[in-house]
Amino acid sequence: MQHERNLQDANVVFFGGTAGIGQAAAVEIARRHANILVIGRAPDAGAATVATLMQAGAASAAFVRGDL
Repeated sequence: MQHERNLQDANVVFFGGTAGIGQAAAVEIARRHANILVIGRAPDAGAATVATLMQAGAASAAFVRGDL
């Protein structure tokens, strides 16, 4: 049995979370009801990721365009 911690009051930031392993990790955290901020370069991918995160169960999700 796997224990999944509820992250309802957590705020989580993902750099490069619009694709690949970063997005997969963000979706997993979204399933635990966290507030998620994704930072990335592509606004279209960011908007799609925010929609995916909300569908997965995130308490809130937002995208900020940035290149670190």
